Amino acid sequence: MPDCWQELARFAVYSLAVLKVTHMLWQGSGPWDVIDWVRATAGVYYEYDPVAGKMVRMADTVLGKLFNCPLCLSIWLSALATGSLLLELRVLDIGALMLGMAGLVMVMLNTREND
Repeated sequence: MPDCWQELARFAVYSLAVLKVTHMLWQGSGPWDVIDWVRATAGVYYEYDPVAGKMVRMADTVLGKLFNCPLCLSIWLSALATGSLLLELRVLDIGALMLGMAGLVMVMLNTREND
């Protein structure tokens, strides 16, 4: 495979990995509710909104607000992924490949639910 195709494949895998990690940190609870604990430690909490009639997620710290914004979270995670791509950290390719596959499954499941 030519180098340009390999780099394009790495970019696609890293993009899907960023998608998966963003989704996991934003909405997932993780095994043994570890991600929920991380979000609570970061300052995310739930409060009842009488106008909406439901519990809404709030944050009182900068890090907690980051966890409440999936677009902001994906920008920071993309910066980390870009840094590892630029530094040629091939060791991270294994983790990115696993997360990329999970991200692809997530995209496929969301697409299926919309049908």
